Amino acid sequence: MKSKKFALLALSASLLYGCTASDNTGVSEENDSFSVSEKEVSAETTEPLDLSGSWQQEDADEETYMAGYIQGKTMEIYWIMDNGETKMLYWAGTYVPPEEDLQEYTWVSENDTLKTDMALLASSSEAKEFTYKDGKITFTVSMQDVSRDVALVKTDKDYSEGFKETSVVEESQRKKAELEESGYTVLRNGDYVHISYAVRINNPNEELAIDFPTITITARREDNSIISSEEMVLMNIAAGETITYANDAMYEGNEDPATVDITVSNGKDDYSYQNGSGAVYEKDLAISNVSVRKDSFSTAFTGEITNNSDMDTDLAITVLYKDDEGNMLGGFTGYLDDVASKETKVFEITDYSETVKDYSTYELYAHNW
Repeated sequence: MKSKKFALLALSASLLYGCTASDNTGVSEENDSFSVSEKEVSAETTEPLDLSGSWQQEDADEETYMAGYIQGKTMEIYWIMDNGETKMLYWAGTYVPPEEDLQEYTWVSENDTLKTDMALLASSSEAKEFTYKDGKITFTVSMQDVSRDVALVKTDKDYSEGFKETSVVEESQRKKAELEESGYTVLRNGDYVHISYAVRINNPNEELAIDFPTITITARREDNSIISSEEMVLMNIAAGETITYANDAMYEGNEDPATVDITVSNGKDDYSYQNGSGAVYEKDLAISNVSVRKDSFSTAFTGEITNNSDMDTDLAITVLYKDDEGNMLGGFTGYLDDVASKETKVFEITDYSETVKDYSTYELYAHNW
């Protein structure tokens, strides 16, 4: 990954050196201070200046150049490389549409770090100034202590692929993962105590996927002291989605817990916009033709799963055990790699621990991994 990043930096640096020179060469964009300015025009004009659509670098080299897309109150700028085969994000942020028909217009775009933090060649500036004049949008690009101005002109070529207008979700508006339901079963087996647990976790955010939600299973004594604590980190949860997951936690010893606490959490930066997050919805993963095979040491579940989403993905397939009143008793999870979009694939997952022995019903769920 490091060598790939250095190669990409070299490509973008060569593009940067080929851009039109700026008067403030050598000034890092990270320290720029910006202000919005507008040139007033005749009050007779009724339609405001419209900059929405696709923009491409003026006199762009066919192999490497910059391009962008503006819609609503959102904008993105990309590095275009390999004769248009590669598009990498440089800037994603707010756009402030003008309210008048202006000949010149300047706005400050606030960086949408939920998009740019994961992009190798994205700017790390908190804000960036853009200016429209004479049919061009200009802005400063800085890299390796060199700054150059880039001019974009309107184009019929569509750069909207993958773009989704979003409102920047401030940190205070990002909601934590919520534990909807949980259950567990404890079994002592030889020198180890097994805790089979199951959870349903909800992502209450409408626009954001939650990355790396973490389940913590804590075994406690009667005096509330801790015998053992274990964490399980999942991949992600799609926006507005509730997923089901089950697994087995264990610790060495013969001391049964008086209680088991199950909690879920995620970090303050563990979010990404649903579009581009890679998070598949559970409802798009259809499980069918399930059968069970038991032997003396394990229970195997076989079936077929269809990936109805538009993304190729690896999958986690969870078996949830319930009692006759519908309460969660625990379960386990198996994994299936490389399930292409619209593909149906056969799976077999096996419960070797069999911590839960007396269950009335079982249910199967899947989510991306």
